[in-house]
Amino acid sequence: MKNTRFTTLLIFLLFSVSMKGQSQEEAIKKDIKTYFDLLQEEKISEALDWVHPDLIGMIGKEMFLAQYKEMLKQASFGAMEIKTVSEVYSTEEKGDFALVNYKFAMDYDVSTMEDQAKQIFLSSLKSQFGDATLEDNVVKVQADREMFAVARADYEGWRILDYDKGMKMILSSFVPEEVFTHFNK
Repeated sequence: MKNTRFTTLLIFLLFSVSMKGQSQEEAIKKDIKTYFDLLQEEKISEALDWVHPDLIGMIGKEMFLAQYKEMLKQASFGAMEIKTVSEVYSTEEKGDFALVNYKFAMDYDVSTMEDQAKQIFLSSLKSQFGDATLEDNVVKVQADREMFAVARADYEGWRILDYDKGMKMILSSFVPEEVFTHFNK
């Protein structure tokens, strides 16, 4: 009888943990999809509400808005797709973190650039994103990227922190080193 109770309790606990993991992954995907949809609709101010508040606070929402508006004069977002979501890693002070791999496409209109400038721009995007091609005065970028999804007690939902090795120093202001270590970053 004791073994049956213990086995039942163990199965219930494993099921509960599994369901929590699934619901967290679903919530992360839902919030990131909202962010992606807003970017594609060029609702930048609303999209920035999904970016980690500490990053917004560091740089300023108006600065982000100005940069996006300038970029969108010549660029547009294409398809954005979540590829994988890691298990959630919890920290005591900075919240919960998941590493999200995603793919995105972006097109840049380069019709006003000189040929040499187009090639320099194309080369720059290739070094930054990997896959970039020039077709009919449009540079097409296909990139695999990573971001952290972050949840904390002081806000609802999951917030986005795009990850790039070059940004690690900035991100380390509000992402604990243990998170980078856990995700091998």
